[in-house]
Amino acid sequence: MPKTIYENLTRLKHRLGIQPINTGQQLNYRGIVSDDIEALHAMRSIEGDCINLMSGVEFSLTEYRGQTQDYGNCLSGLDRIQDDHKLFAALCRSVYFKQALATHPVVMQMQDLALDLDPRTQSLPVCMNLEGIAQHYGLATEYLDITNSFSVASFFATQRWDSKTKKFEPMRAQSKPGVIYKFHPAFLMSPPMGCNEMPYIPVGWQPFPRPEQQRANAIRLKPGEDFTKSMPVVKYRFQHSRNQSKRIYEEFEGGDKLMPADDLASFSDSLEARNCFPQSTLDLAFQSYGKRKQPQDTTAKRQSLMAKAGITLEEHDSFKTQEWTFKQEAFDAEIQRMLSKVRTRMVYYPPS
Repeated sequence: MPKTIYENLTRLKHRLGIQPINTGQQLNYRGIVSDDIEALHAMRSIEGDCINLMSGVEFSLTEYRGQTQDYGNCLSGLDRIQDDHKLFAALCRSVYFKQALATHPVVMQMQDLALDLDPRTQSLPVCMNLEGIAQHYGLATEYLDITNSFSVASFFATQRWDSKTKKFEPMRAQSKPGVIYKFHPAFLMSPPMGCNEMPYIPVGWQPFPRPEQQRANAIRLKPGEDFTKSMPVVKYRFQHSRNQSKRIYEEFEGGDKLMPADDLASFSDSLEARNCFPQSTLDLAFQSYGKRKQPQDTTAKRQSLMAKAGITLEEHDSFKTQEWTFKQEAFDAEIQRMLSKVRTRMVYYPPS
């Protein structure tokens, strides 16, 4: 693990050999021609039942994660919650978010949309990842954010999130350096494993803006798993400075380019104060809780945990009646914009 603390991110970027993008420059690797233009690159899922639209530059073989400092370990949002009752409450909110999201008109229409990208291939739907969407809208999940963009990682490594104002603030110079994690997800795909066991999760384009804007992917972590110890990760440290943070802050318009406001963001914010959930939400939350902690296999145990968490039972499935701001014209325009950015590359898999 490099012990050098780089003077700034520019020096680190030079050290890593990161080149400018979106210049139109063509690249030729052993006869495979590509360029440095960011787009949505179609990639069939491992299961073969949907298409991932990977946001960023084609053949981006490196992923990054930026943090304002090294916390000693790198855990999923769920594992950062220390108290059991707070963990259960977070699971309730995450489950409820995904249940409500499944009723969103955008998600429902996406289920009927198949991409016909090439006459030689089968039409398939876009891979929808509700867990990935929840992660990028602030819910605690088993995922850890990563991105194939060094610039995006640099933003999150130099900006402090103020939970009260709901805004980012540029970091000032301080004794603790910032951190950029770098790793190659191809190393996670080589061992034979089931689809549900694969730690690298393509997220890419989703019908809500944040994942694409963040060139987002994710790592699925097991309970208690430390990303920096279980994955082939290299950690680079750099010095913070006000000028550096301010420049990156302005480049991404204070984070608005990466986290634009929409009704899904407003909904996720509203869940922070929600403590009343329907039975279907509680059942799924208890199921997830039992995989991370002790199973709540009696009524008394469940009632005790709910009481400690301040969670009460709602008599009806309110997520089914969640009101969403939806405009068909805007949705149709977004689909056309998405299709205009999709790129495909045919590959041949020899028979085994």
